[in-house]
Amino acid sequence: MSPTKSIRRNRRPRRSSTSRPSSTKRGRASETRLTGSDGGYGNGVARVEVSTSSDLEPQAAWKLACDLSRFGDWMTIFAGWRSPVPSRIEEGTCVSSCIKVKGFRNIVHWTVTRYDEPHEIELTGRGRGGIRITVTMTVRDNDPGSTFHLNAELKGGLLNGPIGRLVARVLKSDVRRSIDNLAALQ
Repeated sequence: MSPTKSIRRNRRPRRSSTSRPSSTKRGRASETRLTGSDGGYGNGVARVEVSTSSDLEPQAAWKLACDLSRFGDWMTIFAGWRSPVPSRIEEGTCVSSCIKVKGFRNIVHWTVTRYDEPHEIELTGRGRGGIRITVTMTVRDNDPGSTFHLNAELKGGLLNGPIGRLVARVLKSDVRRSIDNLAALQ
């Protein structure tokens, strides 16, 4: 190697002075947060909460949110169903899906643990590696229109500790994008 050339190792890429965080779409308020007693990771549980508003009436919003055949239209981490999709959802309904986060895929076996039409649905899932996920989605009247609120709790296996914190940070933007996609559907 010549003395005039140098090797740049272990250096962070330079950040442009014009870099700015992306903003939410016009006409919708969107809020995302990580919660818990120690920043969202209390008791080995990582939590992601997202809320957004929609022009849809609550009944129409609920119909979209609970239409399992349309999950692929709005949920960014959804990679398809791995079991027959039930035509009717109720407490105790079971279904399996594949979720993908940054190239990693996991088959999750879901059970509907709470179903209060047209306000709230809660699914609890178990995946490979001892991963447990609870997703709660509510639809509230926000005259005019409605508000979607999604809460995801991740725990078990590798999700306990630092890896869970990393996954929650990665999921934060995916969940926000998903709920905004849902609000934009007609």
